[in-house]
Amino acid sequence: MGVHRSNRNQRISVPYCLLTIVLLTSCAGPAPSPIDPEAVAASVAERKETPSEVILAAIALHDAPPLGLEFPEGLDPKRDAGRDVFWHAHAIAFAPSVRTSRRAWRALREEAGGAGTPDRTSVLYKNEELPDSAHQDVVAASVDLLGLLGIGPKAAEKELATRIVGQALGELEEEVWRSVFAVDRARVHLAAVRWRESVLRKLVADAYQDMRRLELLDKRGRLADGLLGRVRASLAGLDAQVANLHTLITRRREEVARRSGLTPDAPAMDAIEVAILLGSGGPLAAAPSPIQLLDTLPVLRSAHLAYAVAEAQVRAAAAAAWPRLRIGPHLKIRADTFLSGGVVSLDFPWPTAVAAGIQAAIERREASREKLEDILAGVLVTIAARQQEHEIATVHHARHAKVQKAGSARAWRAARARLSIEEDAHVVENWLDAVHLRARGLIAEVDATEHARISDLSYREAAGLRPGLEPEGDR
Repeated sequence: MGVHRSNRNQRISVPYCLLTIVLLTSCAGPAPSPIDPEAVAASVAERKETPSEVILAAIALHDAPPLGLEFPEGLDPKRDAGRDVFWHAHAIAFAPSVRTSRRAWRALREEAGGAGTPDRTSVLYKNEELPDSAHQDVVAASVDLLGLLGIGPKAAEKELATRIVGQALGELEEEVWRSVFAVDRARVHLAAVRWRESVLRKLVADAYQDMRRLELLDKRGRLADGLLGRVRASLAGLDAQVANLHTLITRRREEVARRSGLTPDAPAMDAIEVAILLGSGGPLAAAPSPIQLLDTLPVLRSAHLAYAVAEAQVRAAAAAAWPRLRIGPHLKIRADTFLSGGVVSLDFPWPTAVAAGIQAAIERREASREKLEDILAGVLVTIAARQQEHEIATVHHARHAKVQKAGSARAWRAARARLSIEEDAHVVENWLDAVHLRARGLIAEVDATEHARISDLSYREAAGLRPGLEPEGDR
């Protein structure tokens, strides 16, 4: 009886030991981290005047300043809100697309740390009944030998994971590039609509100053029937334009806030002024050569890194020809004896399947090469188009918008001067034409300046040239 109990206890101890190991392993996960609504709301609210250490901590997640951009130790929302570095830092720290891409890259980098490691260790337990009514426990374990040595498929797997991390970094650089230019465009559009509202509001104020003279002429019977009504309707129309521009300012603030991650009521929003539209106006920098573009333009760098992934996939497909080799101990445990041995497992792939996988990987690699070539060809076309657009915008600003502004200003001054001394209806008609001409001249200058600034940004984005709105010496 004692021997039988010993055998039963022995048989039960092996599975219980394995179960204990499984349970202990399952307890090794990180602690839960549920969403705290108050913390989320507070994190967003603090962006109104984000401390510089919060911004720099977010940028530090890149391991190095993206695209070689340099950031000072302190970024003061009141002092630096007119500078490119302030807005670029916020875009890189808080732009939603950058945050998503950054975390995806970091996650892949962590996963790459486990790439190329051996496959799971396998443990098999069986309880067998022998012919003499006795029992034995069989335990067999095996490990991935090639994985332990880091050769064959595991070496290819590690190389592929490294290339995938590189591709993710390239995609992150693309998002950073797009985001900093997007926030620059949003700043230009906000400054332009504020400029339109300012000049139009001043014109309306000047026009209303002349209303007393117009009403006096109407009382004296100097104006035709309905003429004063036309004047009032015209000024009401200009008032409506100013009101619409107020609404558009709100929309443009919203766009800047979305692109930079700030809140719409952040004090930095008020630092976006007309000056940023007047910063450059000089000739465009020369476009880099195609070879330089392959190294500097993020979309091409990303495509080049994607090709490296395709190349690594060819190596991984070729490494699939290696057999899988597993080795380990094999144990038999009985009540009265203990037997030991070994296990060797070889898993051979089917040659035609390996060859097909290699050919498919080669086709994908060539497709990646062709995609890189197509992107470069498209970039060169875009650069040429953006150069022409900027030239057209610059010429239009100089030859048309400035002339229209200057001519409308002279006409407006002359019309107001005649209105102050003459009393016939023709003078009022001339004044009405002049006020509308002046409104169009003022808006034309803003439109042309905005268009030229946007075309400059579009060219530099396409050509891989440095972003920003400040003059070169102030950057």
